[in-house]
Amino acid sequence: MMYHNMLPEAAFAPFAQSGIELVPYCDAGGLMSLYNLTVLDCLKGLHRAIGLGWVDFSKFDAEEYDYFEQVENGDWNWIVPGKFLAFAGPVWDDWDELYDDPSQLGPGAAGASSAAATLELPRY
Repeated sequence: MMYHNMLPEAAFAPFAQSGIELVPYCDAGGLMSLYNLTVLDCLKGLHRAIGLGWVDFSKFDAEEYDYFEQVENGDWNWIVPGKFLAFAGPVWDDWDELYDDPSQLGPGAAGASSAAATLELPRY
């Protein structure tokens, strides 16, 4: 889609015409999904992100991605570069105490964030 400058629907067309059913996204956490996120939804999101300048593969650093994708290095990714950082959900009870200081998020995120929140808590 990116390299051939295709619209999301055109990129997805071969899959839609194949007759193969692609199951909507299911979070690995095991909870029941409250939404259906399809491959086409993801392609549309990617297309929008490219249009906004959030995705540029000519600047993509695969080694940095692989490093920060590891749990021991934070397991995080930029959703909106320099503004919105997503990382794996915690499984411990003292989350608020652990990340009160955003500099603890790791070298690439330190100084880039002013707050950290986990959105699965009831208060959100």
